[in-house]
Amino acid sequence: MCVIMQIPPDFEINEDFAYKMESACLVNPDGYGLMVPDRGVLHVRKEFGDNDPEKILRMMEEAKKQGIIIHLRFRTKGTKDISNCHPFNILKPRKDGMHIEFMHNGTLPHYGNQADCDSRVFAKEIIRPLARALSDNGSPLAEPLFQKIMSDYAGNGSFFLMDEQGQYLRCGSGYELDGFWASNKYSFERSHRSSEKDTKKVAKKVVSLPKLPDSITSLTKDVDPSELQVEVAEPPERPSFCEMSGIPNLQDACQLTRENIEDMIVEDSDMAATLIQDLLLLLYSERSNRFNDPIPF
Repeated sequence: MCVIMQIPPDFEINEDFAYKMESACLVNPDGYGLMVPDRGVLHVRKEFGDNDPEKILRMMEEAKKQGIIIHLRFRTKGTKDISNCHPFNILKPRKDGMHIEFMHNGTLPHYGNQADCDSRVFAKEIIRPLARALSDNGSPLAEPLFQKIMSDYAGNGSFFLMDEQGQYLRCGSGYELDGFWASNKYSFERSHRSSEKDTKKVAKKVVSLPKLPDSITSLTKDVDPSELQVEVAEPPERPSFCEMSGIPNLQDACQLTRENIEDMIVEDSDMAATLIQDLLLLLYSERSNRFNDPIPF
């Protein structure tokens, strides 16, 4: 089970909310995704790794005027990688004439496998063809039939779909919590999935926030290092395209079609940029082996 958080425009981040975000990242550590609607464009970002609450808070501050939808994943089905991080694309701007993304909190028992999570498979096999069939008159999110089917499938879980205009469809369970909406409450309880001992062990890796200043951007200015409970480690190397995509080796990327690449640029520009970097590095590596030239980066 995961958590979806809908943060409205002009939401004020206070100490209580920062604690909630830190707790949610501890309880749901397997990657995150964001959606930000802005002037007819739906911006999507996904990352896999340790969910950093401070980084998410900074992105919230950057999107303060637009509002932001956040999904924090806890793996139940599928591998732990970026391909299973929400949201999942339903309609593509170039191909379908509109952009819709899908987030899910809950389980879909008849969908998913060892590699692909249930939400990802459900989005591809059920929501995408249904949305395309019902998009002739505009966004399917406004279609009563689409709403009814999504509500039935959501059950006791939560569905959240959004288009590029910021119109959204929210189905299933959820709660209004101090100015924002969340698909569950247990994600803000640090002991939900861990014993007290395990929780303390994990918490050592996350900054214990002091009282927040008025602006999130000044978080680093007034922090006494002695107040932080953090283990300092060497910064990780940049993840490779293979690590981000789950493709076994870079040579297999040659099998990507033009449409695959265009979709990647729209849906995950970071992954597309990493692919270019890795291909350039491979090119220069092969060149250096032939001409004994140093690799320039």
